[in-house]
Amino acid sequence: MKNTDLHIHSNYSDGLFSPSEIISFCKDLNLKAISITDHDCIDGLNDARNYAANKNIEFIDGVEIQCAECEILGYFFNKEDNELNKFLELHQVQKQKYILKKIDVLNDMNIDISYEDVLVEQVPGHQLMATHIALAMIKKGYGSSLQEVFKKYLNKIKIKLDQPPTRAKKIIKVLSNAGGVSVLPHPSFLKGYQKEDIDFFVKHLVDFGITGVETTFPLPLELDVPEEHLFLEKIKQLAKQYELVECGGSDFHGKAILPINILGKYNVDYSVVSSLQKKCRINGF
Repeated sequence: MKNTDLHIHSNYSDGLFSPSEIISFCKDLNLKAISITDHDCIDGLNDARNYAANKNIEFIDGVEIQCAECEILGYFFNKEDNELNKFLELHQVQKQKYILKKIDVLNDMNIDISYEDVLVEQVPGHQLMATHIALAMIKKGYGSSLQEVFKKYLNKIKIKLDQPPTRAKKIIKVLSNAGGVSVLPHPSFLKGYQKEDIDFFVKHLVDFGITGVETTFPLPLELDVPEEHLFLEKIKQLAKQYELVECGGSDFHGKAILPINILGKYNVDYSVVSSLQKKCRINGF
């Protein structure tokens, strides 16, 4: 029975809903197990775990970390791990600099947006994201949807920070050192050159210690084409070849953020949780 969602975002990063609201939604949908995987942030996990326990839903600690090559999902790590927490703190500092520079570039493009405008869209004390810039821009009339604002403005802005982006190898190692496992999310969103040589790319991640790959996730209309479905079949073949756990989830943020990423629609079997736990034991945790 497909009753597990391992990819959900709360308002601790760029989701619209609090962990308690998400847990309530999941209870109504009869989900057995879930993971909240906020971007570069694990601050909401304790609250989420407590709410889930009250609703009799199994909760798996999760996170989604941006790296130079892609994003990496992590599960079953020790939330108190010192190396992991310091690593995420540095990531958040870099993200703050990134947001400020994005606003500067937008101002240079005669876009009337300020840091204060963006902060209004953020839950105080939670992670600041590019999504919050987009929400502020919509309020100012620069677009009618997040997708439009990102396509027309934000995706065209290239920011170079003093600190180069962290490589996937480092992120996988940090998660492993914290007792966790790592998963490649939504491979359909990889860069074109990565998808063209997907055998090499996946082997690259396997050598670093990746333990799973998402094969169940929402596809936007422009990717819901025969070529992309063939690509996903290739991903499933590689998962079997390298004994990677096939994971998945809705990548839920809220309908106003990502309309097709519907909670309860992109579930995986609970056996995926057991398979990830087994990978943790194989790794010695």
